[in-house]
Amino acid sequence: MGGINLWINEVAKYHNDWIRILKSLGCDYYAEDIVQEMYITLLRRSSPEKVFTNGQVYFPYIYFCLRNSYFNYLKEKNKVTKVDLDSGQIEVIGSDYEDKVAFEDFSEQIRDILQNEHWYFERVYDIYTGVDNPSYRDMARDTEISFMTIYNDMKKIKSIINDNKSKLQDEWNDL
Repeated sequence: MGGINLWINEVAKYHNDWIRILKSLGCDYYAEDIVQEMYITLLRRSSPEKVFTNGQVYFPYIYFCLRNSYFNYLKEKNKVTKVDLDSGQIEVIGSDYEDKVAFEDFSEQIRDILQNEHWYFERVYDIYTGVDNPSYRDMARDTEISFMTIYNDMKKIKSIINDNKSKLQDEWNDL
């Protein structure tokens, strides 16, 4: 296949098929727009070698591109924007806001259990489950605590959580 315009035009010959595929996935109103987004994605991130097999459009590859474009659209559409009126900060969260709140409650229960055991375990847990979600090595480097100490502490934390599984089970079932 020749230049960019030639190979994307070859893909565009099946435009109505791409729209039918999206409609079969449940997308009616925005099918045309998502197909256009798929063309842009193909131009930016793909190559004719991936799109064509034996000189023919490779339909499974296009199907997965369409499906991923549609799911990305759904994910973006379902995000909720939360604005803190006091500070003016904007936080975008997924549509599963209730799940996030339930998970936060579950994490809070774990923190309470760990703090009852020892405050240090709660801190290690907070660092490990924090925004960066560091590896044990990163934690050791950042805190200047040996890797083996971090490793053993995390083993102890997991053991404490397992010992309190019955307390946590009800909250876990709510997730």
